[in-house]
Amino acid sequence: MSTSETTVASTALKKSELTLFRAIFALCAVLVPLMGFLYTSNSSAYDPWVLRIFVGICAGIFLLLSYIHNNFKKNLDLAYYVYLYIIIGWVSYLFAQNHYSGNYLLAELGSFIFLGFSKFRNTKQIVAFLLYYALWLVYSLFVVTKPAIDPPVTLGLCGVFIVASYLSIQSKRSVERQLVVQEQTMSTIFNESADAIFLVDNTNQQIIDCNVASMNLLNIPMKKELLGKQFFGIFKEGFTQEDQKNIYTEIAKNGFFEKNQEMTSIGEKTFWANIIIKTVIIHNEKVLLVRAVDISQSKQSEFQLREQKEQLEKINQLMVGRELRIIELKKQLSEKNIPLPA
Repeated sequence: MSTSETTVASTALKKSELTLFRAIFALCAVLVPLMGFLYTSNSSAYDPWVLRIFVGICAGIFLLLSYIHNNFKKNLDLAYYVYLYIIIGWVSYLFAQNHYSGNYLLAELGSFIFLGFSKFRNTKQIVAFLLYYALWLVYSLFVVTKPAIDPPVTLGLCGVFIVASYLSIQSKRSVERQLVVQEQTMSTIFNESADAIFLVDNTNQQIIDCNVASMNLLNIPMKKELLGKQFFGIFKEGFTQEDQKNIYTEIAKNGFFEKNQEMTSIGEKTFWANIIIKTVIIHNEKVLLVRAVDISQSKQSEFQLREQKEQLEKINQLMVGRELRIIELKKQLSEKNIPLPA
């Protein structure tokens, strides 16, 4: 199994990102129509209800699909990019139709700040979005006849904001690339380690990840056969609830738990392993990090030494008993004045 097959994609959505995207869709689905009602009821601005309803419905559909469609959920960031295009297109259109109104200029810049195109993952996505926005600015130059704010000032503000945002994003991307390199390095160390390593869910004790060495240790060809299994179930004698409680107590006290325990591989083959368990934080969640090393040979040598020691002790007891018996016989013969044989 290659490292690339076991490395989790760096672009995978984190739980916090998924929650953030869903929250934004939920807010837009409610606030876009609501703010339109509150604003247009006291204003003569051009702001068609049909567009607000369309933008709000889009947010609601994206939110709903993120719960009922697994593939859509996995690619929710792409849906967010599409929605950002819709929002910017809609606000830019109103900005132009309302002749560079200050309120819509704030909405324009606010869309960048609060929705933010800092979520774009690479330069191509950023450049494509900036070109899209530039087309809307060019469109506005042909629509606006009596601008509330001078076009040079408006375009200058937008341009400065976009350039500053772009530079900020590029700086952020540089840090993210470094984090990706570190993550890939740690993943390589994890997968290429000679010791078997398991990551175990701290609440239900299910195996959530393992390296190649752990698969070899248990004679398992495919990782999916091991993921989701109860970690303590792969031991010959198993661990009772009390044993597991003692493990957590030991970890809390000393920082780790260590024990030599018999494990069971595919085919019910048993072997001795030295296991060390400790808790670590990964993606803001506490998990159990388990290292297991096959000590069957050393354990077998230990058993052989113990057997040899027991045999020597038996021989020694026999020899000592024989000597004591001879001494006793000599004493009895001496008391009866029977001469000892030469």
